[in-house]
Amino acid sequence: MNNHAPPRFAMRGIRKTFGATIALDNVDFAVSAGEIHALIGENGAGKSTLMKVLSGALQPDAGEMTVDGSPFAPANPLQARQQGVVMIYQELSLAPHLTVVENVLLGMEITRRGLLQKSDMQALVQNALAELDHADIDPHARVSTLMRIPWQVWIGPRPPRAREYEPYRMFTSLAEPRPPRAREYPAIR
Repeated sequence: MNNHAPPRFAMRGIRKTFGATIALDNVDFAVSAGEIHALIGENGAGKSTLMKVLSGALQPDAGEMTVDGSPFAPANPLQARQQGVVMIYQELSLAPHLTVVENVLLGMEITRRGLLQKSDMQALVQNALAELDHADIDPHARVSTLMRIPWQVWIGPRPPRAREYEPYRMFTSLAEPRPPRAREYPAIR
């Protein structure tokens, strides 16, 4: 592999304030393919804010981001998702009145000429469930009827909602092995 490839994503000089409160102050953070990082800090340290900036949920006041070496400045989570960056929050939010298919593809429905392509959506979710060893989950079942199933099933190497639109590209590529490199990153302030 090329050891000089750009990081999968990089954040440089990220600053975010909320009124007089400085949540992020000149934060640099980068992850290359094959690397795994953990953001650790006290409550209020800025971990969630940094990830919300990366995923387009918040706009930075300063700084720049890149994905695969190209400028990355999503205006919202949908734009981030379209460019391969997806945030999976630890608090899983499901719509119990919707089906498994509808929950998995919420906001990323497959359409042609404005019409939902339900058979394509079902096939996509069925394949993802099978890949995650959960072919036993009925894609047409209302989520409220499946409450005994551990919802962590959705968190895997490839989020099942991602297959068609490639938002799992980063997760998959992050798993590609690369020689380890020692790095130090400043603490999030």
